[in-house]
Amino acid sequence: MVSIMNQKFAHLVIAAFLLIFTACSTARHEMPITTSSEEALGLFITGRDLNENGERFTGDSILMQAIDLDPDFALAHLYLSMGDGINNAKSLASKVTPGEKLLIQAYGARQSGNTNLAVITIDSLIKLFSKDKHCLYYANKVYYRNNADKALEYLYKAIKSYPYYAAAYNLLGYELIELQRYDEAREAFLRYLDIYPESENIIDSYAEMLFITGEEREALNQYKKVKLYDPTNSFVNVKIAWLNIFFENYIEAVNTCTDLYNSDPASKEKEWGVCMMANIEFIQGNLSGALEIMDSYIQQLYEENNLYGLLLAIHQKGWYALRGDVHNLAIEFFTDGIELINDSINIADDENMLVMGLHGGLSVAYGEMLMKEKSKYHLNIARSLYAAYGPQYYSKGLLNSYEAAYDNMNGNYDMAISHLTSPATSVSSAQKYYLAKTNDLSGNKEQAILFYNKLIKSLDQYFAGFFYNESRERLSKLSQ
Repeated sequence: MVSIMNQKFAHLVIAAFLLIFTACSTARHEMPITTSSEEALGLFITGRDLNENGERFTGDSILMQAIDLDPDFALAHLYLSMGDGINNAKSLASKVTPGEKLLIQAYGARQSGNTNLAVITIDSLIKLFSKDKHCLYYANKVYYRNNADKALEYLYKAIKSYPYYAAAYNLLGYELIELQRYDEAREAFLRYLDIYPESENIIDSYAEMLFITGEEREALNQYKKVKLYDPTNSFVNVKIAWLNIFFENYIEAVNTCTDLYNSDPASKEKEWGVCMMANIEFIQGNLSGALEIMDSYIQQLYEENNLYGLLLAIHQKGWYALRGDVHNLAIEFFTDGIELINDSINIADDENMLVMGLHGGLSVAYGEMLMKEKSKYHLNIARSLYAAYGPQYYSKGLLNSYEAAYDNMNGNYDMAISHLTSPATSVSSAQKYYLAKTNDLSGNKEQAILFYNKLIKSLDQYFAGFFYNESRERLSKLSQ
């Protein structure tokens, strides 16, 4: 009898140990991590580090391995950069420690645009784990768009807690660039390079800084170094293509994107390749060529029965027509997308967010034709869709852009700026364009130059192609 009781007790102890497996001692102020698998924990730590360092495809693949070993591994779900990780983590929040629960809540609040809740939650987490570098790193992200000084304070604390925290230097460099503190940004990136010299991501980050600060040729050389390490790196190939567009080397830009363009239709690489090829045509003034590329891709997406891809491609077509001043054609494309979704049975939230974008595009198109009532009608639908289908940080930024376009049409420039700078502030190319456009219209030359320049140098956003020519033309005139 005693032996059986001892065995049961031993099993309970083992179960408890597996339930809360702690990466490091809480005495060192580090947050416990809940998982039933030591192997999954090791994979999680590696995947989290990769994602924080910007190597998201590799990081996600390793995090998925951790989830395969422990499907209830909440933080592994949370740190996935793609997919439905945050919602999966929320569903597991009752199974984790208080600190993990707070981190999940902060992620969820930030994703939904509830900045106040995200701030309150992350502050509570930092009180519990004031020296956990990953908590401090995320606290920076929560605060940055609303209180840059406080955000940087958290990041410096993370570096003080762990001086070899490469990801913190990477994030610090980008944030200092946004604050136009370029010398400090260069120092942060060089420190990152000292710590993690084998990382392709740091060369990529350093190259982006060089491009932003006007050392474009050296930036291209740095990106080519990354390509030597990994010829299949689609993001770097896209950035090399953008730089060739910047130098008006269009043949080289096409050559860089050819492999991406010829990828499997269902792959992300195919999407990037198609969009960049279309951008190259559009930026050279060949609207019909851009639309032909998109039409060919749309046919493939129909054959793949890829509704999300179809809506995204139709949305892109609409914006090419819109920025090409062919408003009736833009309205036709956006309407086609809405009819497609109306004919569909099972609609996911992401697809509804794209329908929000289609209505937003219609609002802009009618607004530029000075058809104010129709513009307002579609803007109201976009607002309703945003409110109904799980608002997200990026989607809120797009909605803010449509609001600004409507305000600009009515000459309400202060209201437009208020929309564009209110939480959640997006870093999308549409947001940058309307920040530039609104400041341009209202006579704020310095801010207009700043945001037109940011848009031209948006190497990671293929939607920037819609606005590239106008931004470059206005930047040239304003800078004279």
